Amino acid sequence: MAPNTNTLNDTIRMSSIMPTTASPPPMPLGLDEPPPACKKTNKKLYAKMPSWREISSSSEPDFNVAILLDDVHVKDRHVSAMSKPASRSYLTSIVVLNPCSNDEKEVRESVREWLKMNQTDVDVDDIVIGKGKEGYEEMLKEQSDIDAVYVVLSPSYQRDFILQALNAKKHVLVNDPISTVLPEYMETLECAKKNGKFIQSSTMFVHQYRVQRFMNRVLQDEHFGRVTEVDASIQLNCDDVEKVGVKLPLRKQDGCIRVLGRFCVLVSTLFFNRLGSFAESARVKSSKVGQNGEIIAAECNVKFTKDRQLNFYVAYIHSATRQSIELKATARYATMNDFVIEHPDGLATYRVYD
Repeated sequence: MAPNTNTLNDTIRMSSIMPTTASPPPMPLGLDEPPPACKKTNKKLYAKMPSWREISSSSEPDFNVAILLDDVHVKDRHVSAMSKPASRSYLTSIVVLNPCSNDEKEVRESVREWLKMNQTDVDVDDIVIGKGKEGYEEMLKEQSDIDAVYVVLSPSYQRDFILQALNAKKHVLVNDPISTVLPEYMETLECAKKNGKFIQSSTMFVHQYRVQRFMNRVLQDEHFGRVTEVDASIQLNCDDVEKVGVKLPLRKQDGCIRVLGRFCVLVSTLFFNRLGSFAESARVKSSKVGQNGEIIAAECNVKFTKDRQLNFYVAYIHSATRQSIELKATARYATMNDFVIEHPDGLATYRVYD
């Protein structure tokens, strides 16, 4: 079976135009004014460490976030960041499209267990629970204080729910990178522009900080040389597929180029765009197809302007998950591990070599 090159080309086109956001500058940490008795020259003064609320600017807004779930069996590690002081976001509503029961108490209890499973410090009694498409429509219409909707759905049927939220003047976050069908992506992007709202994927707001540190380390090294190539590899254990928004058994649309390759393309695009290079063509060099017609292994190449390129290999495997990215330059090269799926200890190691 011929590899789906359209999927790869659609992925690089979307990555090239995908909006990114910049982190706000760090706030200064001033010391409290010491009491008069402590004001002596040549003496060190000590003050208690201020809280997040104390060091945050009063002009920075708080955001109320609603979650749209397929069902309460979905695992999503990003949810735990909500309602934390540093995030300035608050989980106020959850809508379950396919609830386990029609009984209100049973649904609420299942959501309580879901929050606990995903390590979220939110009391279920403090949030509004909705059910099905009707509950989603009611939430968008009645809860005017909601600023953003986090859509935890498969890309294959995100579109309608994303458009509904954008047209209701809500920002949209998606757990799985936005639809890899180019016309659908452009439709949602235009809708976001029309309504003056953001649409963003978790790939960007979860992984960008760690990758950004890696990029800054390379770009600020005057001895690194001219970057010419990025080599990336993601070999995902089949038991880890839920971490990238896919379920077993794999379907034809769950091919590794669409699911894993886009991470490689996105990260390299974030880097090359800062150097003034943009993706211009893509090629599937080789691929292997599974029993359901899904691509289970692929080697690909993406050409960028200014003579730069990305080579990546992605695959579903039965051994341990391995993921790495390598930046090659004329004088040095740098490597980074765990650039997509976070290390259990929260570490993302990188090294620079001569």
